[in-house]
Amino acid sequence: MLLRLRYKLRFVVACLALALTSTGALAQLIDLDPDLHWREGQVPEPPPLTAKRLVRIDMPVFSSITVGVDVDTVQVNKHDGVVRYVTILQGRNGKLSAYYQGVHCNSFTGRTYARYVFDGPDTGWHKIEEEWQDLKQNKSFYARAIASSGACENSVPASNTARARRDYLRNNSKWKLQHPQIDAARTRTKAPVAK
Repeated sequence: MLLRLRYKLRFVVACLALALTSTGALAQLIDLDPDLHWREGQVPEPPPLTAKRLVRIDMPVFSSITVGVDVDTVQVNKHDGVVRYVTILQGRNGKLSAYYQGVHCNSFTGRTYARYVFDGPDTGWHKIEEEWQDLKQNKSFYARAIASSGACENSVPASNTARARRDYLRNNSKWKLQHPQIDAARTRTKAPVAK
């Protein structure tokens, strides 16, 4: 009787050990991570450039630019997890730059879709073909600050567009940008020009 119990116990331990060791192999065969093969969905056209509800993003003291996000342009795509927005940058000399960008919170990566050209005959949005960039890199410090100020929380995107917009308004101060280039951009809406 005791011998039979010992064999049963060995059999149970062997089955348990086999199950535990094969789980790692099984995880390699079955895709258990949905972000492993993540693909971005259709990218909408850039929204019109405005600065009506612009918020200032806190930047490190060494930064020479002022960064803002137009809250009205913030969009959360539930299908691909990308939060898209328009950001306006102003250098110490007063010169402006504007970009239509997106951030994928789960991978903490960002991408620029278009740049707004303020001067010249091709004033308006110009598409940019850019790959996704790791926001932990030093060159992405302003995009990282934007992501952390309302788009992402602990690598999770805001649950919806209204929540992301509310977070940006709550977490950041308003920026009343009065600039002739922004005023001129408000009066014209132009489709993006391919590069």
